[in-house]
Amino acid sequence: MKILHVTKTFSKLGAGTTSFLIDYCLNAEKFDIKSGIVAIEDSKEASDYPDPNSLNYRIAKSAPLVGDILGLPKSTSSEFSEYKDSDILHIHGVWAMIGIYGRLFAKKNQIPYLISPHGMLMTWSLKQSSFRKKIAYEVYEKRNINNAVCIHVTSSSEEDALRQTGYQGPSALIPIGMNISNRDSSTPDDEFFTKFPDLKGKKILLFLSKIQPRKGLDLLINIWAELYKEYDDWHLVIAGFGDEKYVQKLQNKIKSVDIDSYVTFTGPLHDSIKDSAYSAADLFILPSYNENFGIVVAEALVSGCPVITTHSTPWEDLNTHNCGWWVKTDHTEIKKSLKEALSLSDTERSKMGLNGQLLISKKHSWTNIMPMYRELYEWIKNGTNKPSFVTSK
Repeated sequence: MKILHVTKTFSKLGAGTTSFLIDYCLNAEKFDIKSGIVAIEDSKEASDYPDPNSLNYRIAKSAPLVGDILGLPKSTSSEFSEYKDSDILHIHGVWAMIGIYGRLFAKKNQIPYLISPHGMLMTWSLKQSSFRKKIAYEVYEKRNINNAVCIHVTSSSEEDALRQTGYQGPSALIPIGMNISNRDSSTPDDEFFTKFPDLKGKKILLFLSKIQPRKGLDLLINIWAELYKEYDDWHLVIAGFGDEKYVQKLQNKIKSVDIDSYVTFTGPLHDSIKDSAYSAADLFILPSYNENFGIVVAEALVSGCPVITTHSTPWEDLNTHNCGWWVKTDHTEIKKSLKEALSLSDTERSKMGLNGQLLISKKHSWTNIMPMYRELYEWIKNGTNKPSFVTSK
């Protein structure tokens, strides 16, 4: 079976979506699913893209001036042309105008398509640049969504948000998969501490994600300013990239509350050093205001690191499997859970970390997830029995 994936970005700037697609494509091969990818150029650095020898993808030039902002390619005729024999087209993300090209290509070649919004239709996300999104929805995105055979969501909260938009068609709830063998507690932390030697010997509280307002770093910084003296053997590490002005705003905030000696911004971490950072961490925190899944939570758990995150993520399993804290998106609740976590012994946190690894192995390994995609694609292509995880309003 041949699947063509269409996405705005396939570079490291794509963060979670790029990570998902790389893992997906590598695992899909094991289930006789061949993947091709068309994306828009958003970086001139070849090192920002995956190894072209391991993945089949084409990068279209972005349109002049506004191409990067709107997700508008200059042209996609040559990039799409070699995928005319695809069985299914899978669009990743919404709002980017490359989705229009994907829909028209699918229509022209009589290829059914589905969409994975990747959280972009969540209520919080819709409130950001809401005027522009309302226009885009009426002009083209509504048509993209309503003509899709199915919308793929990764959690029940994302499905609820999808229904709130008025969509009544089929939705398929398939969680994001994880490579269990590639990310585990045996990954050495040497690479991380070699790059950041001043952190060696400290207990690491790690935030690793794209740095943007919805991630709740404003909450975390305020809370850490209240706790750092009580837990002075701990150090907050903020890893990721984001808008320069917003990052500078956070750094100024940290200096203003006099905790810059207890906080380190590492910049973006990728590949082996990213895995090494998870291994070095004693506790992971993601105090988000909005997440459709939160792939970094799963990555931390695979690494044997307990996690604190909020009810704005779909990680209730942290509480039920005793591998972390799933709390209200609230200063008081996050602070309470953080104090509890920081006060635990290393042995207690390690036990929670093992519980987290068992959770991911049981519910989120690609071995369990990929057959669901295969079943979904078979239904879309051949009209086989509708999978149990596909529902309509």
